Amino acid sequence: MYEDVILPFTLLRRLDCVLAPTRLLVRAAAEKYKGQPANLREMLLKKAAGQSFYNTSEFSLADLIKRPADIRQNFGRENP
Repeated sequence: MYEDVILPFTLLRRLDCVLAPTRLLVRAAAEKYKGQPANLREMLLKKAAGQSFYNTSEFSLADLIKRPADIRQNFGRENP
């Protein structure tokens, strides 16, 4: 039971920490390149993140915790 929660959240927290320094840059790039072809947009967002992955969500784990009543809805929200 705990392993179904602890390991995924440990991974999510680590990814959240890795992406934290470039979070605002990636969000700005996502908005700027919204109309670009998917493969070009993905390359530009990875470059903005400085990683081989990125996150365009408006939420960080810290933001999610601030609104515990909405966590289920906000955690599952997908970005276009």
